[in-house]
Amino acid sequence: MRKLSTFLSFTVSLFALSGLLFLSCTNDKNEEPTPPPPPESSDCRITSFSIKNSANPSLGTNLSFTIDQDAKTIEALTIKWITGNDSFEFIPEFTATGQQVRIGSVVQESGVTKNSFIVPLEYTVVAEDGTTETYTVRFFSPQFNSTIPVIRIEQPDSRIGDDYINTKLEIIPNGWPGEVWDYSKKDVEIRLRGNSTRHLPKRPYRLKFGDAISPLGLDHTNEKSWVLVANDCDKTLMRNRVSFEWARVLQKNSAGFYDSGAILFTPSYIHVNIFMDDEYWGVYQFSDQMQRKDGRIEVEKLRARDEEDPVAITGGYVLEVDIHASNDNELPNFWFETNKTGKITIKYPDDDDYAQEQLDWIIDFVKNRAEGALYGGNFLNEWRQYFDEATAADYVIVNELAGDPDAYTSIYLYKRRSNDKLYFGPVWDFDSAFDNDNRKQNTRSRLMIDESFLHGGYGHDHWVWQMWQDDNFKRTVKNRWNANKAELLSTAMKVIEEDMALMRSSVDANFTRWDITEQALDTAMPAPANYDAGLTVLIDYINERYKYLDEVFNSVQ
Repeated sequence: MRKLSTFLSFTVSLFALSGLLFLSCTNDKNEEPTPPPPPESSDCRITSFSIKNSANPSLGTNLSFTIDQDAKTIEALTIKWITGNDSFEFIPEFTATGQQVRIGSVVQESGVTKNSFIVPLEYTVVAEDGTTETYTVRFFSPQFNSTIPVIRIEQPDSRIGDDYINTKLEIIPNGWPGEVWDYSKKDVEIRLRGNSTRHLPKRPYRLKFGDAISPLGLDHTNEKSWVLVANDCDKTLMRNRVSFEWARVLQKNSAGFYDSGAILFTPSYIHVNIFMDDEYWGVYQFSDQMQRKDGRIEVEKLRARDEEDPVAITGGYVLEVDIHASNDNELPNFWFETNKTGKITIKYPDDDDYAQEQLDWIIDFVKNRAEGALYGGNFLNEWRQYFDEATAADYVIVNELAGDPDAYTSIYLYKRRSNDKLYFGPVWDFDSAFDNDNRKQNTRSRLMIDESFLHGGYGHDHWVWQMWQDDNFKRTVKNRWNANKAELLSTAMKVIEEDMALMRSSVDANFTRWDITEQALDTAMPAPANYDAGLTVLIDYINERYKYLDEVFNSVQ
């Protein structure tokens, strides 16, 4: 009986175990396995970026940024004058993939976080798996983060005409050294300047400050009168700059070449951003007024009371060969015409303090003595008595290298006291040079001495053409060219490279305000498709012109 009980207990236990095993197998077959978690995403991109006026009322508009996903840049430009936001702080809105956007360790929240955009900012996007991408965000304003100075004039362009009007003006140096001006100081007078350029959309101006000033580190002089040159038809904004630097190279290397009567002055040149009231007006050339002043064309002073002084009446004088002389709003007796080189304006003495005897004296000197010797039967032996050969040679080199068709229709000259020579310079006005005049189709491979508008234009040949008939003058130009040509070429390339690095963002602003593809001056060459194309034309021209002149000048025996 006991054996039977044990057997039955074992049988029940085995049956129960079998049931459990059956149930366990059944459950394993019916339950789905738990799937593994999805992999963390490595996507980390900023997909949109903007600054909305609703959160940034000082901006005055909505502004969308351009995103370059390959370069990882986010950029925008505004040319509006911004008031009430001196730190250039804005709250942007953006969309991004990933878990987080930050600048450094600071988390950025779209529509909430405010930042100053004076310098580029690095926005880093963090993906779910920890991968990061960093975008450089640049928000350019010629007012706030330009690398060139800003001049704001409290007048709209439409109010400025041929006569001076008073205005307020401020100079914002943007890191440049030297003297500045602000609205608390005396009024500044402003008027238009230039001949054909005053009729272009972007117009040039003459400024007369309330006190003498040496602005922005231009310490060579302390004067009231300065100019803003628009360079509207020069789509590189560099033609004047390059040419001025060539003149500086030659003057720097003038020891033993110039005599003591030569004046080592080339106009200053600073690129500036101009605002007319609250409206951006573009990149201008801030430069010297071409006048008799200390530190500029520093000839001896003449006063009306000097009229009877036989020594004082011989100088100094400042003149300009100027085909537009009869159209100037000058007094009639301040310009005259010679038999050969055409119209000449007397720039100094001016109408503030002069005697008619002084004007009569310089007119007679130029027409009868100087020009008479240059075109006389013994001109090879006599012309250097009245024209300075060294400054004439440098004038030829700069203007021929630039290929300026206006080179001999607009020449600044000066005469010193007790010195019978006319000196050439300073150089000025190259916006139509470097193959930028459609009236002259061969400025690359012809001398401007032969192609100048004056050559044959008055039925006679201009002064420099006559000098060029002297083989000794040609040899002077040849020797001077060979001594300086390498530095002239390298200087041009250096200036272009440095200016491009300095003002690229300002160039973009200028051609946002003024369409680069529009050429308003009917005598200028067609505008380039874009700024880089214009620079390529300029650089190619300089290299080609350099090779041509090297052959021509060195062909002289």
